[in-house]
Amino acid sequence: MKKNIIFVGCGKLSQRVAQKLPATQWQCFGVRRTIDELPTGIKPVQADITQKALPACWPTEALDYVVIAVAPGERNQAAYERVYVEGQRNLYQWLAHSQQQPKRVFFVSSTAVYG
Repeated sequence: MKKNIIFVGCGKLSQRVAQKLPATQWQCFGVRRTIDELPTGIKPVQADITQKALPACWPTEALDYVVIAVAPGERNQAAYERVYVEGQRNLYQWLAHSQQQPKRVFFVSSTAVYG
C-alpha cells in the first residue's frame, strides 16, 4: 500500500524530495498557489494557505505525512505572519475538517525569517 505525502509549499526543495521518493511506494501531492510548474508525478493541489476555505481539490486519501515548506511572497512581518501563523492555522483546520490524522508533520524553515 502506498504512503501519501503532501508538500505544502511545493517549491524547488519539495519537488526534489518528492521526485526522490519511489512512485511505487509513495503518492505525492503538492500544494501551490500556481500549479503549472509542478512536475509529473506530483498531484497538484491549487491552494493559498492564507485563505481559510478548504481547497476544492484537497486530497480525500488519508495523508500519512505533511511537509510544510512555505515561503512568503514578500519579506516583511505581515507577510511572514500571514504564511507562517495564519497559513499554518488554516492548514491544520483543513486537516481537521477533512478528518486527516497524519503520522508526522515536518516543518521546513529558512533562517531568513529570523532577525
